[in-house]
Amino acid sequence: MELSAIDRASWNEVVGRFAARTVFHRLEWLELLEEHHGGELLLLGGRDEGEVVAVWPVMTVRRGPLRVAGSPLPGWSSAYMGPLGLEPDHATRLVCAAGAGPLRGVSYSEIRAVDHGGEPVDLEPCGYEVLERFETYLLDLPGDTEALWSGVTSKCRNAVRKGRRNGFEVRIETGDDFVGDFWRMSCEVFGRWGIAPGYDE
Repeated sequence: MELSAIDRASWNEVVGRFAARTVFHRLEWLELLEEHHGGELLLLGGRDEGEVVAVWPVMTVRRGPLRVAGSPLPGWSSAYMGPLGLEPDHATRLVCAAGAGPLRGVSYSEIRAVDHGGEPVDLEPCGYEVLERFETYLLDLPGDTEALWSGVTSKCRNAVRKGRRNGFEVRIETGDDFVGDFWRMSCEVFGRWGIAPGYDE
């Protein structure tokens, strides 16, 4: 796999090709983290025969004498930023190539990656050790509302109804106009514990 940097102007377009992408992979979010945490943002791509088959946003920061890499690091309010591949082995190969390249000499790194269709991104060949596995769910959402409702537990249905009563809304964001709403929500959630979010609006 050939490792290369992906320019910021085309990052969102390239990332848009990967089914497991999240809002935390978008350039707007990554630049927010870069500005707030003062690190160096690396937008890495892995190419096979000229085609980008894997991407990985990773940021390096200094913690005293140590160079630390995060994708993401704790406190960044980012669920997942880890590598994305058209196939799981593409992400693995990209991380291994980065470890021998721009991330050589990093003292510590933390990666949270999304499983691809039930197959986890295997980073052990790159020298990483799984310290903790976080669980989340991917649901097949049929077009028929009745079929969807019959496929979930009564506890889940009750939680959805409670969310509706409380005015919760689910939407897929494609631009940066979500930031204001996300900021207000973050302040409210963090405020319950008497702390501020770990980032600026």
